[in-house]
Amino acid sequence: MNFKDILSAVLPVIEKSAPAVASAIGSPIAGIGMNFAMSLLSNVFDVKPTDVHTLPDIMSNDPDVHDKLSQVEEQFKHYFVNSPQMPSVAEINVKLVWDKQVN
Repeated sequence: MNFKDILSAVLPVIEKSAPAVASAIGSPIAGIGMNFAMSLLSNVFDVKPTDVHTLPDIMSNDPDVHDKLSQVEEQFKHYFVNSPQMPSVAEINVKLVWDKQVN
């Protein structure tokens, strides 16, 4: 089960208070962003990384969910979205070498 499946029940709540985090979780190509968002969510809701499957229940029963999600959103944007270390464009150079074998 992936993070998007785990959080599908509370994704609308996340989208409301933390849209950048929700986009990282909801994207089919999220990768690093999703893992970073899940780490932040686990931390702010005091959930062990091995227990992320409990996040929906914890979030649904937390009266401060929107404040906590806003905190996660700010952290996510600061460290991931607006980070000068994150490239806006990636360049990949590929060098192919053809080996001709003479029989």
